[in-house]
Amino acid sequence: MAWQSGSNARTAVALFASSRPLQATISIAQPLFAAFLAVGGIPSLRLIILLLIGSVAGMYSVFALNDLLDAPLDKRSMRLNKKNGWDIDSVVMRHPLSIGVVSQPQQVAWIAFTGLVAASILLYLSPLALAFYFFAILLEAAYCKMAQVSAIKALIAGLLVATGAAIGWFAAGGNWNLGIFLPLGFVFFAWEIGGRNIPNDFSDVLQDKKLGIKTVPAVYGAVFASRLIFLFALLAVAANIVLGLAALLGTAYLLISTLIGVILLILPACALAKNPTPKQALRYFNKASLFPVFLFLALIVAYLLIMK
Repeated sequence: MAWQSGSNARTAVALFASSRPLQATISIAQPLFAAFLAVGGIPSLRLIILLLIGSVAGMYSVFALNDLLDAPLDKRSMRLNKKNGWDIDSVVMRHPLSIGVVSQPQQVAWIAFTGLVAASILLYLSPLALAFYFFAILLEAAYCKMAQVSAIKALIAGLLVATGAAIGWFAAGGNWNLGIFLPLGFVFFAWEIGGRNIPNDFSDVLQDKKLGIKTVPAVYGAVFASRLIFLFALLAVAANIVLGLAALLGTAYLLISTLIGVILLILPACALAKNPTPKQALRYFNKASLFPVFLFLALIVAYLLIMK
């Protein structure tokens, strides 16, 4: 009985790990940022709780789906993979399905459970937000299917994260105000491509080439990839400035959020451009992953100042 209890606990931890919990939890800042922006201030406690539960469940479901769909490639990749330092995606356990700690039915059940929680909350808050959630799932599947097809899948990743922001926006009652909605989406579109997707692929470039996985660094080389990362870092920061002006978020937000972009995106991207290596890319990836979190905190500070 004790053995079974220990086995169940290990399975639960492994399923949790399949959702890349640190990266997934950090990622809830994207829909929360959009939700607060849609409200134009601090939402009610009830809405915040619903958004938190729905965002966590949705992110955990989509990240676990990625692990499920990528399992065949992950199994081969992990035999070759030699990480160039600490990876924010590898907290707790890396690819538990691929190493046989959990079974495929268990993984599917975990995805279904977390996805159902997210879908239920979104249906209650906004059917349109739920539709965007289903669209995000389709984008995730398309992204995984294109692993060995084309490096253009980086654009799908950007669209997927922009869709996550749209979910938060509509879940909190946002409308089709394109003057705010478009720069909001583009901030996260550019950040995902230049801050997470290409840098993460950069850190795995050697094994990706061996496995025939098409990524920007593997197909176009380190120098081009590092320059593209820098370009999208600039675009993300610029789009955020446009967003701050369009949404009338005030001088404090513009100054704080731009400084955050410089520290977490632009300066590390400059360092990567000067030294385009997998190890440097991983360092950049870990820093850039925090950008939405600090952007969200800057938004809260701006609203608190406006409320005074």
